[in-house]
Amino acid sequence: GAFGREFMDSPNKLGFVGGQLAEQVPMMAVSALGTKGMGGALSRVAPSFAAKKTGQGVAVAAGAGSGSFSATYGSNVSEGLKRGLSPEAATKRAAKKSAIQALVDAGTGGLVPVKFGPNQIVNIPTQTAIQMLGGGGGEYLSSIGVGDTPETADIVLEAVLEAIGLPGDFAS
Repeated sequence: GAFGREFMDSPNKLGFVGGQLAEQVPMMAVSALGTKGMGGALSRVAPSFAAKKTGQGVAVAAGAGSGSFSATYGSNVSEGLKRGLSPEAATKRAAKKSAIQALVDAGTGGLVPVKFGPNQIVNIPTQTAIQMLGGGGGEYLSSIGVGDTPETADIVLEAVLEAIGLPGDFAS
């Protein structure tokens, strides 16, 4: 896809990744705000520990999904226009691709409050693997969803960006 080609063609790979991370800041902010707002509201009505954990998962999932959609929609429209699609076709394609990416991000984001294993030595690598699989999987599924052939470079880059952005997920 275009993302992988842009990375491969970039003379400054570190700058490219930095630019991509900078684009993720709004998504992290929306995710964090949504998580804190919904989490606070849900924790007030959830009396038990299990209900609170479920509420936190739902809150993080909502924040991750909405943040993902808002962060990817514009670049997906741009990608469609670069392919020569009409504005209407590009926006429809972008909405579908971004919605698929958002659903996957919501699913994996909802697992961030879950602690896997007895300690962080187990939890952090497990969470990293889950989030990386979600990033790569979201790219794969969204490509198929719009009729594209998934490209390895795009899948790997999305997975790596998820790993780099994981501290932001934990912070929210």
